Amino acid sequence: MSRKTSFKQSCYFLMVLVIMLSMPSRTLGWGNRGHQVIARIAMGKLSIGARQAIAEVLDSGETLESVSGWADEIKGSRAMTRSWHFVSIPLSDTRYLRSKDCGSDETCIIDAIAQQTVILKDTERDPTERAEALKYLVHLIGDLHQPFHVTTNTNPQDLAANRVRVTSLSGRSTNLHDVWDADLVESGLKQSARSVGDYATQLTKNFSQSPAGQTNRISTQGSATGWALEAHKLAWDAYKHPNGEFMVADKRSWTLDQQYYATNVKVVEVQLTRAGLRLAKILNDIFRAKSSYK
Repeated sequence: MSRKTSFKQSCYFLMVLVIMLSMPSRTLGWGNRGHQVIARIAMGKLSIGARQAIAEVLDSGETLESVSGWADEIKGSRAMTRSWHFVSIPLSDTRYLRSKDCGSDETCIIDAIAQQTVILKDTERDPTERAEALKYLVHLIGDLHQPFHVTTNTNPQDLAANRVRVTSLSGRSTNLHDVWDADLVESGLKQSARSVGDYATQLTKNFSQSPAGQTNRISTQGSATGWALEAHKLAWDAYKHPNGEFMVADKRSWTLDQQYYATNVKVVEVQLTRAGLRLAKILNDIFRAKSSYK
């Protein structure tokens, strides 16, 4: 890679961080309730051994749900972790290239997940490190499944849809990334008329108990890279306005209607469920690896 390319790449990631820092904190991940739903789905699929191990790793009274937002809460004091929550794979790309999609001085979400998995597996590590690794994994596996945490449109550059201005269904002026982080999750919860826990239970039933081969059956197999690319594909439709236009970062503010919400709440529900079931699979595998956790 040339020095010129490396410099431009570093400038781009600096620009991403500056703009994201200026956004409300909820634009930096699924809204808090989204992460809670993911954690509750995972909690319902943990093995007995994993449950016991997690209770040992976390402080008394903590659960996967209660710590699911921790990684966002501590970013202000740990600036180096901000890049852990996303990777900017161009919308036009179909594969992930770390050298191109992640800044040379950054740790992006795919590497962060791998690093924290290694720490959590290591029972010789400091207990605080392992507890934090678990908290990071709970949160980052969720972020990995939000399409705009793994996608950016470079034509023109919209910084993961943060520059795509929209008017939400409630009339709020915001951006497309924020709608996916929070509004669509809240809309799904409201439509269900359920608590976070009951909503998580219903999603688990909807997407994991169908006969093999049906389209709504969710696979927990794969890797962080594969799951990121799976979410990346969903961004194409997420950019589509109900009037048929492709929403881009320009002077317009795109008005989102009930049709947009109804269509994409279904997508969000699939992604929340995928994240929860896959998080459970990861944790069950981690804590099955040691005889003391069986």
